[in-house]
Amino acid sequence: MGEYNLLHFGDMLADKGRVGAYLQALESAIKPGSIVLDLGTGPGFFALKACDYGAARVYAVDANPSIELARELARVNGRLDQIEFLQAFSTEIDLPEQVDVIVSDLRGVTPLYQGHIESISDARRRFLRPGGTLIPLRDELWCAPVGPSALGEPYTVWSDDFHGIDLAAGAKYVRNITSAPSIGADDLIAEPRLWSTLEYGTISDTSTSGTATWDAPAGVIATGLCIWFEAILSEDADFTSGPSRPGGPERIAETYRRAYYPFLEDIRADDGDRLTVDIEARSVEGLSGGYGWRWTTTLFDESGEAKQRFDQTTLLSMPIPRPGGP
Repeated sequence: MGEYNLLHFGDMLADKGRVGAYLQALESAIKPGSIVLDLGTGPGFFALKACDYGAARVYAVDANPSIELARELARVNGRLDQIEFLQAFSTEIDLPEQVDVIVSDLRGVTPLYQGHIESISDARRRFLRPGGTLIPLRDELWCAPVGPSALGEPYTVWSDDFHGIDLAAGAKYVRNITSAPSIGADDLIAEPRLWSTLEYGTISDTSTSGTATWDAPAGVIATGLCIWFEAILSEDADFTSGPSRPGGPERIAETYRRAYYPFLEDIRADDGDRLTVDIEARSVEGLSGGYGWRWTTTLFDESGEAKQRFDQTTLLSMPIPRPGGP
């Protein structure tokens, strides 16, 4: 992906949770003589490790200029004759043979990022032999509401009294902007919920949606939603980009951070209330990150009546120019 530079790749390589899980999955999948496709190779680390694990040949593909460093590292490590480098988007290339293993990490803060799903779907269809292995197998999308501790100053300054100035008109825009602050387990005010699963062995739709529901304890204040993913690389190798949870992956990868989706207003629950969030991520050409997000939040009372409801989207995160002024 063109937005990554070597500092980003360095962060990813230094992430023990991420790298440890990927190496475990790679070592298990690769057999002597395997043909491997490293999709989004970056500086080529996984391509080099695939050779160490017994791959006969690796196709390392990336449009990012960092692939030039990958070539240099292959030469330094004596693997240049085993790795074929292709500087292009994977959807624009052909390979002379099918492969036994496809390994990739094309995510952003979430797996719904740029051409990630399109690239995996295309590579699986055109390059993976029947019975071959995909790493990752799937990504699970999780979420939980968060309390006031996660709502930072970039959101709260948009009030009716900021140093004597009324800035409240900006709130309706900034609260449609997602961010990636440092959110920990202590910031979550309810148990995580699984709202979507991306099965890479069958996936073709670049968009996804789902719903999460919680019984809201009386007195709780929710300011937004935290979204993260759990990566199942193989049946015995996984990691999470979110906080640890009972039954979830033990490895925590800090590289990706956690996405924050603010509510239009703070939600204050009474006893018996229920909180529901409908989430949709839709691929939109030309948008930064490649996706438009919509989240509809409803607080129901004990009788099922809606007490608060907000329909938000990242497509409303900036004012629309009006000819002739306000």
